[in-house]
Amino acid sequence: MGGALGYFVSSLAASVLYRLELATPVTVFAAVTLLAVAGLSLIPGRTSSESSGGAGFLGATMGIALVVVAVPFGNIGADVADGTAYRAYFSADLMTHLSVVAELQKGVFPPENPFYRGDTLGYYWLFFTFPASVGKLATNQSALVITYLASGILFAGLLFSVVRRLGASPVRAFAGAGIILCAVSFEGLVALTRSERWTDLNVDALSRWVFELTSLDGLHRSLLYTPQHLFSYSLLLVLILMIVRGEPSDTKGAVLVGVLLGGMAGTSIVTAMLAGPWLVLVLWVRRKTLRFWTTSVTATLTSLLFLSWYVVLGFFDDAGGALILRTPRLLELPSILLLDLGALCVLLFSRRRSRLSGDRELVALTLGALTCVLFVDIRGYEGVWMAWRAGSVLLIALGLAAVRELRPVHALVVVPALATMLLDVVNAADVTNRRPSPGGFPWTTVVRTDEGAALDWIRRETPVDAVVQWDVRARDLGEWALIPALAERRMAVGFPIFLLDRAKYRVRERRHVRPIFVSGDPAEAHRLALEQGIDWILLGASELRARGDRLRPLYEHEEGFRVAFEQGEVSVLEVRPP
Repeated sequence: MGGALGYFVSSLAASVLYRLELATPVTVFAAVTLLAVAGLSLIPGRTSSESSGGAGFLGATMGIALVVVAVPFGNIGADVADGTAYRAYFSADLMTHLSVVAELQKGVFPPENPFYRGDTLGYYWLFFTFPASVGKLATNQSALVITYLASGILFAGLLFSVVRRLGASPVRAFAGAGIILCAVSFEGLVALTRSERWTDLNVDALSRWVFELTSLDGLHRSLLYTPQHLFSYSLLLVLILMIVRGEPSDTKGAVLVGVLLGGMAGTSIVTAMLAGPWLVLVLWVRRKTLRFWTTSVTATLTSLLFLSWYVVLGFFDDAGGALILRTPRLLELPSILLLDLGALCVLLFSRRRSRLSGDRELVALTLGALTCVLFVDIRGYEGVWMAWRAGSVLLIALGLAAVRELRPVHALVVVPALATMLLDVVNAADVTNRRPSPGGFPWTTVVRTDEGAALDWIRRETPVDAVVQWDVRARDLGEWALIPALAERRMAVGFPIFLLDRAKYRVRERRHVRPIFVSGDPAEAHRLALEQGIDWILLGASELRARGDRLRPLYEHEEGFRVAFEQGEVSVLEVRPP
């Protein structure tokens, strides 16, 4: 509990420094360190009954998280013959996080959107203040990987603690937490029976990719790719732990649950959207044993204070993505229950019905999350974004209810369900697969040696507030964030996959940036570059292949452009001032 709350409070302290425009790696790191030291003295120790016989299994559960991510993390940015390789989805999520960290390190408030010059970066950045503060001590990538690891270890430890609190012995708590992390879906078994090679399948999204139905993500994917969402699930586990213990029973407890809801809202808002109404329902059911109105109002006001601070930070100014109601397809519910959550459902239905009444709170959270998965969505991301986020809450709640009465015979269900995680993790580590995916992106993105040298030159030799542009239409989907992530510079326009409203990005690219690369008119290209605030243009093999001779005039227009870097097929052109 202390680790989850400590990281959240530290991130809030960093956000204050950013708001006051006092944020530098040194000041943020100092504030976080002071809060961590102060917090250690406030965290209550465990009683002997809580810790007895469980320390080894707690460590083993944390070890599961390390084992899952070890090989994929070891292959992040792997050196290959033609450059540096990033496996999908590290080429998406990790590059997003590198871009955010690099922007935070500039110390500008509000942080600018590195994918749309002139815009601010909302919502996404609170979790990443700490890796931004320590990234300069090593590298941003290593700081993020360490944060990923810590987030996974924290979640695994909390998951063990909650299962233990539900009455399981240490060995059953270890098994139950391991199942929830690694053995929930039968999609891997289905993948092995298909004619396509499973190495070319998105195994943990088989329902969506093959059957075009809503598909959930296993929690092992959050261990690998999305620590900010996993952190919100850690806060949810703390809340569940409090509910299991009969909290909140007084004003102090109500404040704490309000803090937890505020933390969820700042890191992965869907978790808070589900946890908030669920908490109110629990309080209402328990209203005879607590001061319902006082507790509810205190928790609500506390969470609203955090939401107010997020408004001050501009988190929701340009979030986009309207919530909509939808009608699920006929086969979506059986697909979710039998494939995505097949193992957990078998375990749940094998429990004695008489004992399920003790899990009313977990059943309520499960039903709320399932309803959200089936009937609520984000416009333009139907069956995807909401299913991932609400689906993880569903998996946690259902999992905690399902693993209460584990017996050796359940291995017949659990072992086959391990296939999904194992196949998915093997794929996540495979940087030799250069084939295109059915989703239109490459399974592995390789930053070619010459291009990597150009990105490194830009990072070292250009001002930190420089705007660098390449032809995003000439690039494949795995390269969408390389300039902000590796060169650590902003773009006039990119195609950010992590922001929900992308229409304006497409308009600016089509009308104001693409003509720079396709018009063949160097004077017009120079005018547009100045108009969009572009300081440098990166031209590589992709641009040359897609645009051909239309790029040659840029090299020859000395009044408008100067070749500042050249290696192989890659050039960096300086946009000369008027």
